[in-house]
Amino acid sequence: MTTEHQENKQIFTTNSPAETTAFANRMAGFLESGMTVALYGELGTGKTQFARGVAEGLGITEPITSPTFNIVQEYQRPDGDWLYHLDMYRIPDVDDALNFDVDEYIFNQHAVTLIEWPEHIETLLKPAAAGSTESHQLIVVYLAHTSEEQRTITVERPQ
Repeated sequence: MTTEHQENKQIFTTNSPAETTAFANRMAGFLESGMTVALYGELGTGKTQFARGVAEGLGITEPITSPTFNIVQEYQRPDGDWLYHLDMYRIPDVDDALNFDVDEYIFNQHAVTLIEWPEHIETLLKPAAAGSTESHQLIVVYLAHTSEEQRTITVERPQ
């Protein structure tokens, strides 16, 4: 794995799905309840694989599956807080997302929330939507293929 630093973001290159999982596992050590991680990337770039690594890093031992048809998967962490894994692929806009009460997952102070396909609800993720920037910490992760096995993972903390 290689790392590159740019202003307000870090870029990592992983060379296998296992390296992507290991990276996400390490990243989980920096995540705290009240944080939301928006996972951007085309189909097959490793968003669910990344979620598995985060879950493992948070101490979750049950299998992590894509919540595409369920919209959300809930996993209790060993510390009693939660990991929420949301998939907005089938949700066309914020209004539909709110019908599923996704805001209750995104802004939950007792959970780390991972969101696949966040572009469908971006306005909901802006700090003003949470009421204050202190109640909602957003981390943006972009996953992209650079070759069959290699991925570029860009991590940002929007201001």
